Amino acid sequence: MEILIILKNIILPIFVIMGIGFVLEKKFALNVQTLAKMNIYFFVPGFIFVKLYSTQISMQLFGSIFLFFHLACCLIVCIIHTGREISALG
Repeated sequence: MEILIILKNIILPIFVIMGIGFVLEKKFALNVQTLAKMNIYFFVPGFIFVKLYSTQISMQLFGSIFLFFHLACCLIVCIIHTGREISALG
């Protein structure tokens, strides 16, 4: 059930924005590089911020996300450290 909420509140609006951009590009022959930069640096981060700010997250879910984030960061640091050690040996 949560997947439907995620699809409706997060994924669908992103595809709507993409669809609007597609229609505007076909109608007005816009510069695609400029639109992509605006989308990446302005619209999508703002949209994600508003959606995250307005979403109710339980403490259990927040704890799981927090734990996963820190474990992923530790894993990345370990991979980088191991890679440096291996390259220093060779």
